[in-house]
Amino acid sequence: MVVAAIIGLATYAVAMSFDALVPRERLNTAIRNITANLQEARSDAISKNLPHMVEYDIAQRRYRILYPYSVDIGVFREGVDAEDRRMASNWQVLPDGVEFHQLWVAGEVYDGDQPYRVLFDQRGSATEHTIVLSQPRYEAFHTIEILALSGHFRMHDGVWVRDLVDEQDFR
Repeated sequence: MVVAAIIGLATYAVAMSFDALVPRERLNTAIRNITANLQEARSDAISKNLPHMVEYDIAQRRYRILYPYSVDIGVFREGVDAEDRRMASNWQVLPDGVEFHQLWVAGEVYDGDQPYRVLFDQRGSATEHTIVLSQPRYEAFHTIEILALSGHFRMHDGVWVRDLVDEQDFR
């Protein structure tokens, strides 16, 4: 009985110290997973010559890829096919302790309660958007910037916001 208690305490101590030693690992995991999904959506849009979308559900801390196919008849027809018949990946939930801090779309903060969709088209272009992930317990933030023209993304430690363009930029 004493041995079991000692083993239990040791296990608890190791688990707690791991979390303290690697506090940003959950945030890093979330960053890797989101960027992998963004890359998949962009690559599939180019290779299949059909637009793909990524849907963010900020309130539920999750995201997924929406494919341009219907579960019934092949290519999904916007405005014709029922939206609940669109093929989609499973929702990917952010790790415990990680949240969507902000979603910026075309320079505006998205603060709606409904899921928001961004597009990757056949050329690889994307809806310009920026995702800020946070790990509030450790006051850690990371920004993923998705570029409109190329659909590529850039990583920024902390909360990063692109400077506004002014007249001086064109001189």
